[in-house]
Amino acid sequence: MNYDNFLNHLHQNSSSSQCTSDPDLAWLPPGLQQFEKEPELTPESTGLPDYLFPDSAPKRFEEKPEYDKCPLCFKYFMRSVIEEHVAECLDSADKPAGSVENPFLVDERTDSNFFTHRMEFVDMEAERRREARRQEEAENERLLRELLLQEEQEMKQRTEQSMLAKSAVTCLSCRTELNLGAVFFLDACGHPFCPSCLHKMIMANVHVNTPSRIACPSCAAAVSEREVQELVATDEFDAYHRAALHEAVQNDSSGKLIKCPNPQCGSVMERLAPDLGAIDEKELGANGQPLSKELLVHKSQFRFRCRDCTTEFCAGCNAMPYHLGFTCAQFFSSKTAKHCRFCDAVIGPDVGMVCDRPECRDHLLQSCAKTLPCGHLCCGVANESECMPCINAACVRDVGAQTGEDFCNICWVESLAAAPSIRLKCGHTFHRKCCKQKIDGGWPTPAISFNFATCPLCKEPMQHPALESDLAPLVKLQEDIKQRTIVRMQIEGLDKEYESKDASTKAKYPRPEEYGLHVFAYYMCFKCKKPYF
Repeated sequence: MNYDNFLNHLHQNSSSSQCTSDPDLAWLPPGLQQFEKEPELTPESTGLPDYLFPDSAPKRFEEKPEYDKCPLCFKYFMRSVIEEHVAECLDSADKPAGSVENPFLVDERTDSNFFTHRMEFVDMEAERRREARRQEEAENERLLRELLLQEEQEMKQRTEQSMLAKSAVTCLSCRTELNLGAVFFLDACGHPFCPSCLHKMIMANVHVNTPSRIACPSCAAAVSEREVQELVATDEFDAYHRAALHEAVQNDSSGKLIKCPNPQCGSVMERLAPDLGAIDEKELGANGQPLSKELLVHKSQFRFRCRDCTTEFCAGCNAMPYHLGFTCAQFFSSKTAKHCRFCDAVIGPDVGMVCDRPECRDHLLQSCAKTLPCGHLCCGVANESECMPCINAACVRDVGAQTGEDFCNICWVESLAAAPSIRLKCGHTFHRKCCKQKIDGGWPTPAISFNFATCPLCKEPMQHPALESDLAPLVKLQEDIKQRTIVRMQIEGLDKEYESKDASTKAKYPRPEEYGLHVFAYYMCFKCKKPYF
């Protein structure tokens, strides 16, 4: 009789109030074969847990289906701990009966069904462990076989390499006998060569920009790019790529590939069809004249800017920068033709030094007509006692120094060579007419100031013999204001205040009158033309 039958038997015999003996209970201990009738078996009356009673246990576990029943002790446990509990039951199965707290568990172990279930469970657990052991042994055996196979393959490879190292092969280029391991076999034909011979052949074709001719010296089979990369250094492989790009551009009959003419760049780009409908017909050339339709179309087709080095060039003749205002043929002719001294326009061989433009004719009258020792014309003004240094780009040696191709830093419209120029005492060069216009413009505000008569680059006062007549009234006015400032500082007590200023203020205003001009504001009287405070 199992535990459930035992509880049912107790309920069926609970109506009898006398002690009774039931032959079906012979499997129980003698003390439990006789029992008295009790009014009702409940957890409160027996002191046992409620899950041991059929009326309460099923209802309880119907509400909580996450519970499961132990196959050994028939107790209910949460499924998360049932396996751990079964292992404990297996360990406690061999303990004495008195060591188990539950008396029903001790009694149930005398039931044949209980021991049958227990043995079945033990056999299943043992079989599971034996199966896990067999799987582990099989996995270990597989790993051992793989390890032995790998060692066998490595040994075979070492043996083959040793045999190859002892073999001798002749290079088909230099006829030198080398070990088999030191010879390079081409993939396309399998011919053996020493790496140095192949390297010389590759670099000889790279230097003449014919990488497509890199082939086997014996049968002319092509050498792959991967083989070239194995035989040359990294910088040499980059040169191989540049040569391949150059060759592709040279062999491009469609004209869609363009190479940047900058020697430090050499980038390759694709030519796209220009949008002739987006041409700006009001664009001006370098000479300030509107460009013709032919020149505008030529610019849209051949003017390019490199995306890597930002060099602007002509794709037709590789001129840098692009010859705006000329076609390639016109530009080539203009390079050999005679040019105007100032505007660089092409003039006839029988014409003088300048073109017919009035501005160029006026510049010629104001400029120096002397030739410098270097052979270039002086870019200074007429009647100078000493010519200014040559500003031709070929003669300027100092890095960052101004050349005739640089724009004037006052007008920012024409180059220095496009008009008579002067070199100020500070060493900077400007157009003489620009300096004169700057001085004649005077101070820009109602308050009198003298910054307009300073060098735009270094802020030093302008000084040059060609500007003396223009600067004379300004110098006189400046001396007058300085005297007035000194007197005003004494009246206001600023002379003593200046003495107490820190070193930074005195460094900015080295003299007291300069500090006074900074504090005071003077204006010019429109009637008497004299300054007042």
